[in-house]
Amino acid sequence: MSCPFIARIRFASLFLGLVAASLYFTRSPPASHASLSSSLATRQRSGLQMTRVSPQCKGRLSRKLRQTRVMELTGPLDTGMFTLPGPHATVEAPRCPVTGIALPGTVHVVGLSHHTADVSVREKLAIPEAEWKAQAARLNAMPSIEEAGILSTCNRFEVYYVAHDTEKANEEVMSFLKEKSGLEHQELHPNLFFHDGTDAIDHVLRVSSGLDSLVVGEGQILSQVKNCAAHGGDDDGSFGKVLGKLFNVAVSTGKRVRSETGISKGAVSISSAAAQLAEMKVNEDLGMDFKDARIAVIGAGEMTRLLVTHLASTNAKQPLHIVNRGRERMERLAEMFPNVDMSLHTLDEMWEQIGEADIVFTSTFSQDPLVSKATLEQNPRNGKKLMLVDISVPVNVDYDAKEAEGVVAYHVDDLKQVIDANKEKRMAAVKEAEVLIKGEIRDFEGWKQSLRCIPAIKMLREKGENIRQKELAQAEKVLGGLSQKERDTVERVTKGIIAKLLHGPMSHLRDPEEEMQRVEYKLETMQKMFQLGQIDPHAAVFSDGKKKNKKKKAKQAA
Repeated sequence: MSCPFIARIRFASLFLGLVAASLYFTRSPPASHASLSSSLATRQRSGLQMTRVSPQCKGRLSRKLRQTRVMELTGPLDTGMFTLPGPHATVEAPRCPVTGIALPGTVHVVGLSHHTADVSVREKLAIPEAEWKAQAARLNAMPSIEEAGILSTCNRFEVYYVAHDTEKANEEVMSFLKEKSGLEHQELHPNLFFHDGTDAIDHVLRVSSGLDSLVVGEGQILSQVKNCAAHGGDDDGSFGKVLGKLFNVAVSTGKRVRSETGISKGAVSISSAAAQLAEMKVNEDLGMDFKDARIAVIGAGEMTRLLVTHLASTNAKQPLHIVNRGRERMERLAEMFPNVDMSLHTLDEMWEQIGEADIVFTSTFSQDPLVSKATLEQNPRNGKKLMLVDISVPVNVDYDAKEAEGVVAYHVDDLKQVIDANKEKRMAAVKEAEVLIKGEIRDFEGWKQSLRCIPAIKMLREKGENIRQKELAQAEKVLGGLSQKERDTVERVTKGIIAKLLHGPMSHLRDPEEEMQRVEYKLETMQKMFQLGQIDPHAAVFSDGKKKNKKKKAKQAA
């Protein structure tokens, strides 16, 4: 028998072995193992004796029961921001019983929004963007939280985190929220929403797509989600692999929804809704036409830019009187709108401008009200009526301002009548967006599940490559004298054969529809069939926010 013929037989054997493995992986694990594992695990947790169990099932069960280890902590726990009363338990991440890989935790979202809480409650949790990263780091320092992020806008405050021990993590987040808001549990809890797992992923994607916004389809929220992703993804940010991936998906989904559906067509922003509300109410409240009303705007940030964009497209009276702490932002704003007449004023001229204005819009980052009943009475208007439209959170116009004589005041929550009229026009686009989001959720869940398979897949590829190289070395001894072109062709063809043969088994491992127990069974089967040996759990590309920060500190120390 010739050597080339032997080499061909070896390749054929490899081919048949891999095909057999691919077919074998599609089988379901024995039902007895699954049911016994579940039943016996329940008995173990409840302290019941395990009887009439075969040695094989005992081995499988013991591996399952070793997945989670708990380390007890006693006494109070200092988080660096406040103290949580003890005792506390830190739960080590569950591990895949086959590979020993630490499995990723569950995604959680806790927060409040215009759907669940009035602006008077939302403002108590509002955090300027400059503080998002620091506050997320405080959350991430808590023992049960592995990754964390914060998003705070005028209409929502949300905490995103990854954890294995949901109960403990929720307690830690609630302590953080109570400390930040100054509210007791019974005051705060009714205003909050809680999502975990698939519901949490769905919520994040709906937020970035503008489906959960006060103004459905508005574009500003996508920029805010991008900023949240940027803060969390920094070297000193608190995102790990799970939140990092989720927010990348959220940003790309937000872009897809806006480009592939009509949801942003005709959409209004909070700022344009405020201008429309003033336009609707000015005759009723002030007895004048909108085109005759003198307008002042306090603040020169992004919300003001959007407001000026809308006012410039209407018959609003010019010049627009802009008031801000510093002149630099106002001058940049004026440069953006060369065709809009603007009069720029610093804060020391604020009351002079309010006194002369008919309509005042406020949108600043001030943590305390700029206008109140008391300050209005200290600056009399000689019977002139005034409309205040505040789109800030925390509020710039105190709630008692409307009690001052001749003053009407509107806040963010008063914009709903304008927004609802626009919402109906985009309901078909909302349904299209929801279908798109479902596909993105399925892909993300599949990616998350595939993390446990990475080391096994890597070892399978390495084994296939080692076999390929050995067989090629044997073939070259027989064939001899191959030109470089022939050698390159053989390399390409044999690599292609290995890749195609391994594609089936690897696809089955990554199947997002598979249940965890079935994936574990496939991993164990593959480990035995291909004699992969001990799979290295550290080969997984997986990290959490705490590990990332530790690496950053170690690098800085070096």
